[in-house]
Amino acid sequence: MKFVFWIILVFVTWNYSYIQKITACPPGCTCTTLKPKDGKGGDSPRIGRGRKVNCVNNHPPISTVSQINSIPLDTVILDLSKNAITILRKGGFDRLSMLKKL
Repeated sequence: MKFVFWIILVFVTWNYSYIQKITACPPGCTCTTLKPKDGKGGDSPRIGRGRKVNCVNNHPPISTVSQINSIPLDTVILDLSKNAITILRKGGFDRLSMLKKL
């Protein structure tokens, strides 16, 4: 019986950790869920479902992409304008497979 309890506990903990990685918003940013333009629950023809992450004008300014490693995985729009990022490295956004607009 204890074994089953521990299995369930590990499963719940892992799921919670995974959900946090998907939905957490980076500090200093705002995250909003995009709704389709038609309001009927389908994907927007231009962007689609997902999140808009707005990290404009952070204080202190973001200087590297690695500072915002908690970007939700369902991000489709990421606004990093008015920060201090000078270099974007190849592969820096690879884990954001839904990203359409930077």
